[in-house]
Amino acid sequence: MNNKSKQIIAPCLNIYEANDANRHAGNLSLWSQEYDQFSHGAFYGCINEVALTQVSVFKEYTNQSLRQQCNINDSGIWLGFSANSKSCRINGRHTQENTIMCRAGQQDFELMTPEDFSIYGIVIDKSALTQIANIQNITLDEIIPDSELLRSYPPNTVSALRYFVAHLLSSKLLNITCRIQEDILISAVVELLVQKQPLTTARVSYRKRKTTVDAITQYITTTAYPTTISELCSIANVSRRTLQYSFESILGISPQRFIRLTRLNQIRRELSKPHQTRAIVDVALDYGFYHPGGFSQDYKLLFGETPSTTRRLHTVSPSLSQHSDK
Repeated sequence: MNNKSKQIIAPCLNIYEANDANRHAGNLSLWSQEYDQFSHGAFYGCINEVALTQVSVFKEYTNQSLRQQCNINDSGIWLGFSANSKSCRINGRHTQENTIMCRAGQQDFELMTPEDFSIYGIVIDKSALTQIANIQNITLDEIIPDSELLRSYPPNTVSALRYFVAHLLSSKLLNITCRIQEDILISAVVELLVQKQPLTTARVSYRKRKTTVDAITQYITTTAYPTTISELCSIANVSRRTLQYSFESILGISPQRFIRLTRLNQIRRELSKPHQTRAIVDVALDYGFYHPGGFSQDYKLLFGETPSTTRRLHTVSPSLSQHSDK
């Protein structure tokens, strides 16, 4: 089953739309991602993407607040920046209008994005960056240190890049050859990276709070057992007050709400499996929802549809399954 609804608008320009957060996450080329929806209502996401030979440029819109677990293809370097003045968080750190996020391939990172959020992204093949960097007698390790997530630039610098990417994706520059587009983008990115303007190094207190949150999220996302706050405090070896403050400062929500939202998203992924046949109430029980009525109400409030609707929309009919096996 092909989950992408792909429309060819003009040479090199594709649009992908989705009504499910994880289906939307799978629509981006060169990425391995998992999205959890954290705000209430039906989901809608749209990606406009121009995929060139060595560069992928996209604008991603999502109408709901999301927790995004992201990892780029090993051969890519990603730069991301808000399409407007809205801020998001990368690994718990707030972006600003004049900041650009940067991450090399095969490095996990987390984005917390607000409702009605649009972001521009540029993914460039390492070999293309290396070629131009070598001409300037610099190495990728010099301009893309592993520890740097955010870089601050003069507002007009980010605005110029935002303007070029917006025009590229609006098809106004699609009559230009792909090679020229790539040369312009790669040269612009190298110039940005060479400026080396990382934000102030994260404080020790931030690193401790991030470590606490990482320990808890790792446990929650890899287990399906009901969990109490006391257990989480023991896992992270912190007090309830420290746990609360760590979550609110890094993710912007309480640990209790994080657990509930994460569990509901885990259940949605289970119900979205095409051949999932277990009773919905049993799946909910696995994740700590003991009252079917309350669970169904919470689920519908978050996703804008009932658990049974999710299952029905993702179920493969027996006739289709038999046909595909022939």
